[in-house]
Amino acid sequence: MSLIGVLTGFAGPIDPMPVLFRASRLEGVLVGSVHTFETMNRAFEAKKLRPVIDDVFTLDRASVALAKMKAATHFGKIVVRVNG
Repeated sequence: MSLIGVLTGFAGPIDPMPVLFRASRLEGVLVGSVHTFETMNRAFEAKKLRPVIDDVFTLDRASVALAKMKAATHFGKIVVRVNG
């Protein structure tokens, strides 16, 4: 499970038992400001940087995409197209 971004602050009770019983992994992901995001996007555009795509799947093959991700045999992004 990942928590990306915090809009309402950092306080709040967390019950760790469900995570422990499911043998889950919990990680926090910190992101930067809108300004940093926009600066990064301008740099990507200026340098013509594009992500490395390993494979593209249609939505009906999402389970195959997830299996590939779980196997960790990919290099780059695994894309699941929702339409088209």
